[in-house]
Amino acid sequence: MSSANEQLARVKRVQSKFIDALKFAEKAVALDPFSASKIRELGLAHFGLANYDQAEQQLRRSFALDPSNPMTLRYIGFMLFARGEELTNREDRRSEWRKGIETLGQAIDLAEDVSARGELHFWSARAHGALMEYDSAKKRYQMARALGPFPSECYLCLGENDIQQDLFEWAERHLRDALQEILKAKRAALPKARPDSSTNWWRTPQKPADGSDVPPGYFLLRVCLLLALVVAERGRDVARARRKLGFVHRHLKFLGKPQPTAERDELRDFENRRLEIAARYEDYLGWNCHLDNQPRQAREHVEASVKMRAEPENLHHLARIYLDQSLMDRAQDCCRRAREADIEGVYSARIAKIEAEVNRRRNADAESPRAAVEGDLQEISDAGNR
Repeated sequence: MSSANEQLARVKRVQSKFIDALKFAEKAVALDPFSASKIRELGLAHFGLANYDQAEQQLRRSFALDPSNPMTLRYIGFMLFARGEELTNREDRRSEWRKGIETLGQAIDLAEDVSARGELHFWSARAHGALMEYDSAKKRYQMARALGPFPSECYLCLGENDIQQDLFEWAERHLRDALQEILKAKRAALPKARPDSSTNWWRTPQKPADGSDVPPGYFLLRVCLLLALVVAERGRDVARARRKLGFVHRHLKFLGKPQPTAERDELRDFENRRLEIAARYEDYLGWNCHLDNQPRQAREHVEASVKMRAEPENLHHLARIYLDQSLMDRAQDCCRRAREADIEGVYSARIAKIEAEVNRRRNADAESPRAAVEGDLQEISDAGNR
């Protein structure tokens, strides 16, 4: 009976029915209170319900009973990352993620399976990247890539880390590698594919690194969006960037669509992915217009992006556009919102530069009453045109 309840708890957890999973796991542990696997299932049920303190308690109990099991440490590390993401204080979040990295390091030392070690390196790299420890993240991604799992995601994440450091040449290389890995997976799955089966492959959910059901087309669109940003920033090749953005716009169908029987969590995940791609598309299209000296179109697109999904990146872009159009109050407000959203601190230096320029111009305006009046009139005229 105890084993049956454990199995039912696992099935319900895989189905994301965590309340049911918790009930069965509690029954299993009540019947066999010293079983490491049953206690681990109880911890994972709490984890699924975001009961992080209870999850940690049960997972550590499980590991104490079976201290040679790297998978339990893996789950503790994941729990620490998830709990850290809920924190709004930057230092508290960083502290939690460092604990997660340490725990995953212990799991790597215990793991004998090559694929399992690769996955652990991947998640350790993700945490290092979130901490802006880019050199450590790069080493971990390279280790993960060498061991096999998630090659396209390793290159994609490396590209994102490069972009955050303004290393656009390296970013383009890594993103191209990610694209090649995605296409390699497609060719392996569909060696003689018909056009309709190819489209279906792009939008058919598969299991990526985080275990959720995500279509390969989602990663393809992300890579294309980032490549558009990189080629625009690196060489000011706005025409090439616009072609890549056009590809994304034409192939949004690659995101797929939820099944009629989709659970609430699946629907939420799909909507989050759709909004992420749509908001990034508008943001990068607007930024491309900004680089191409099209201020009106730049502002319209980036404002549309922020309305969809306010993120540190698009808020930073919008602040810069407002600054260039001498809309100081709006630039300052965007900087404030960007700083609040940028808990990891990726855009802190960029935001600070915009704020410094806003203050410099305001000080200059204070010394020139006529310029200040003209700036106010511009604000009023702009408001009337909207």
